[in-house]
Amino acid sequence: MATGKIKDRTELYQLYKKPEDRDFSRDYRDGEAGFGSSAPEGLVYFPEVLAFYLQHRRASRLLAPPKTR
Repeated sequence: MATGKIKDRTELYQLYKKPEDRDFSRDYRDGEAGFGSSAPEGLVYFPEVLAFYLQHRRASRLLAPPKTR
């Protein structure tokens, strides 16, 4: 659906006659969840960065109800 080849999920079943016809290798490549990465030395500064964030965040903004548009 992401590529635009199919518009509706029901069209998916028409792409392949048998489940074995599908390329399963794409499940691991296209369906892989990634969360990014950072350098290991970033862990050294994490407590200071977290303390700075918690000290300077605006709790009133975080706890306020969502604005209506």
